[in-house]
Amino acid sequence: MKTLLLASIFFATSGFAEVCVHYHPYDDTESVTYQLPVAPEKSELRVAQPRIVPAFLCGAYHGQFDFTAGFTLHVFPDKNAMVEEWIDIGLPKLVAEGRWSINAKGEVVFDWKKKNFRGGRSEKFFREKYGECRKMKLFLCFSDKAVENVILVSEEMIGPKIEHAYWRRTEYVDWEKIQNDLKKKNG
Repeated sequence: MKTLLLASIFFATSGFAEVCVHYHPYDDTESVTYQLPVAPEKSELRVAQPRIVPAFLCGAYHGQFDFTAGFTLHVFPDKNAMVEEWIDIGLPKLVAEGRWSINAKGEVVFDWKKKNFRGGRSEKFFREKYGECRKMKLFLCFSDKAVENVILVSEEMIGPKIEHAYWRRTEYVDWEKIQNDLKKKNG
């Protein structure tokens, strides 16, 4: 009887051993010291590790303060990428097309095949605001381990304070239609 009692106590208490919980995607990111000038008060910016970048990458990205004009970066699941320039008083225009890949460090590498900006000032404005957009890091902004924002930042724009970045505004439901529409409008 004593043996049965001791065995049941042993098995019951061993069930309360410390359990390590994995919070996905929070635990699949690394803490950074960079600051976002417009981040919500209790949010935490973390850089995505390579294994989760594909799960969060695709979508339409806009600048934080693009109200009357700007650029939309489209990152599609078929590894195509497009940059669309838009202005509130005119029609949007496809200004860059290319392909994307992810390197071993988890950086998103863009290979732009075609560029057609509206004059020299447009491309200059794009580069000043977003950088070259050839190699970018994916950041996730968390609030209590829940993803609030997905942000892409060109490598030359990363510093103690990240002023210019692309913020994902849309996840694609019908990305093939969006991609075809962009090509037709601008083809």
